[in-house]
Amino acid sequence: MKRSNVLSLFIFFCLLMSTTLAAQYKKALPDEKWIDVVKGNVQWWGYKVVKSQPTSHYGNFNLKSGKFLFKKRVLVGGEFLVDMKSVTSTDLVGEENAKLIEDLKSPLFFDIKKYPTAKFTITRLIPSKSGQYNYTVVGNLLLKGVLKTISFPANIHIDEFRVDFHSAKFTINRQDFNIFYKSAMQDYLIKDEIDLEVTLQSTGEKTRRR
Repeated sequence: MKRSNVLSLFIFFCLLMSTTLAAQYKKALPDEKWIDVVKGNVQWWGYKVVKSQPTSHYGNFNLKSGKFLFKKRVLVGGEFLVDMKSVTSTDLVGEENAKLIEDLKSPLFFDIKKYPTAKFTITRLIPSKSGQYNYTVVGNLLLKGVLKTISFPANIHIDEFRVDFHSAKFTINRQDFNIFYKSAMQDYLIKDEIDLEVTLQSTGEKTRRR
């Protein structure tokens, strides 16, 4: 074999080995890490025409699953599923409570048979140096089959991969997500605003790659 051919073959072999080793090194040291959420809760408030405490209803949704996304130890995103079937009302008892929950689960509101979960995906975290909250959270909310971009303030504290996330009380418009009574008169009696407050926590112990 000619010397030039041997040299070419040697160079090709070196390039092949370096590419393989680089791929293995990248696989061994991933830039992204997903951290499981171990606690999560969504509080909700709904209001009649006069938005005041005596004319409001409120309760909770449970988190079905969730995870935060880190890139090189920096929190950059997350994905969270809310169990819409878990909706509760904490301001009523007895028959009144049962009737409200029945309405909330029906096609008039959240239609849980067709849409058993809601999903929120964080697309951007904007640090804030002033005010009560240290971040503005931007993301996409998928509720009752409708996808909308929303944003809200939040306090987010990070220690290694442990995250404590507590949002401010923020507002969505139920009409944006096709949540309304078919009867115009019934629909007029309640406000379009639904207030939400989100609490999430990861321990940093359960880690995984996507």
